[in-house]
Amino acid sequence: MLRDAGWKPRRTIVWCSWDAEEYMLLGSTEWAEQHDHLLRNRAVSYINLDSAVSGGLRGFGAQATPQFDDLIRDVAKTVYDPEGEYDSMYDAWKAKQNMPLPSSSGHSAEHDSAAGPEPQVGRLGSGSDYTPFIQHLGIPSVALGYSGEYPVYHSQYDSLYWMENFGDERTENCPTGFCRHAAISTYVGALVMRLADDKVLPFNYTNYAVVMRGYADDCAPPPLLPVCVSACLSADCGILHSARTVAIASQHALCCCALQSMSYAQCNTQTRRVASVMPLATPGSLSALSTTPSPALTVSSPRSPPR
Repeated sequence: MLRDAGWKPRRTIVWCSWDAEEYMLLGSTEWAEQHDHLLRNRAVSYINLDSAVSGGLRGFGAQATPQFDDLIRDVAKTVYDPEGEYDSMYDAWKAKQNMPLPSSSGHSAEHDSAAGPEPQVGRLGSGSDYTPFIQHLGIPSVALGYSGEYPVYHSQYDSLYWMENFGDERTENCPTGFCRHAAISTYVGALVMRLADDKVLPFNYTNYAVVMRGYADDCAPPPLLPVCVSACLSADCGILHSARTVAIASQHALCCCALQSMSYAQCNTQTRRVASVMPLATPGSLSALSTTPSPALTVSSPRSPPR
């Protein structure tokens, strides 16, 4: 219809259908490798529809690289809820995300769609045809669809009959059936329009920076326990007065290493000395191992011993 009206996208749209997904993502991987140079230089996004509809219990959901997050939510606000219970796909997505999963299909529309945070977009790993595009070529990617209980997956019962009666069945609000398919098609069409025709790509790379910072924080050493401070400030640095085992002594020696910003070599030496003490040693017998704490107890992460 748009083409007949004279519309042409600013960016080329390529529709792909892959073979051999279960055989090591063979079709998509071979195509991506064959067109490696072209894709690296010109491709701006990849949309994955491996399982566009596999039920409705969990509703709509998406996983993507972080720059997609705002766009995914914005497009969901423009598409109707196929269940007919909320004003938009976005409202239904947010409501289902903020409620426990019911024991049977469907849920009450009495839940406040404005309650709770905005719906969250998951992250992509591997296991579907987006893998060569994101992992090999670094192309921004998104996978999305409706999901629910899907016990027939990879079985002979995964059929048109199952979809007609369970996956996208007729309901009071959907007398024809396949309303989730229609809604996800509408959503993908709107998403493709934005990606293909916006003058500036609708990506928010601030989200990417925030997510990467979160990953970095997750990899940072855990904060030192208050007990480490107590051990380090005690007369017998490296062991608490109540400690009676080599394991506990070694643990608190490591704490002291961090608190006093010892070098890695110094810390190893200190830990070995404490670990060499026999079990049931008394604090007094370790007085020779004590070191004077620094006046300012600052922790220097680069010099902290590995855990």
